[in-house]
Amino acid sequence: GHQLEWLVVASKIPKIQATDFVKKATLFLATALSQQDLSEIQANYCGFSHGVRGIRLQMAGVKQ
Repeated sequence: GHQLEWLVVASKIPKIQATDFVKKATLFLATALSQQDLSEIQANYCGFSHGVRGIRLQMAGVKQ
């Protein structure tokens, strides 16, 4: 999750063109998150919350 969040942010920098990689990582993380149960999410909240933020930034195209 942390890595995806930073990749999304970094991909907005003109010199870093990792958009295909970021899109694949976003899809992977979204799939992985959907397969977790609540106790796993609660136990690893920090990483999951950053991952969700990365997905949100990628979907919104937000420049941070």
